[in-house]
Amino acid sequence: LGQPATGPAPATWANGYEDYKVLKKLAASGTYKIHRDTKNGHAWLFDGTSLWTYDDPQVLRAKTSYIRDKGLGGAMFW
Repeated sequence: LGQPATGPAPATWANGYEDYKVLKKLAASGTYKIHRDTKNGHAWLFDGTSLWTYDDPQVLRAKTSYIRDKGLGGAMFW
C-alpha cells in the first residue's frame, strides 16, 4: 500500500473485476493476506503487488446487521 497504481489488476473477465469465488481462492491460497477494517466494514486482499477489495460473508453480516439495527429499508449491491 502507499504505492501509485499502474492500472487495474488482471482478472478472469475484465481487468480490475473478479468473481468472489476467485477472490475466495486467492484468500485461501496464503499468497494474499486478508486485511480487515472492522470499524468501517470492509476487507481487502494484498500480496505485495495486487490489491483486491471485496465483501466476504463476514463483511456482509456486518452490513446487514447495520441495516437491520438502523431500521433501513434495504440494501443494494452489484
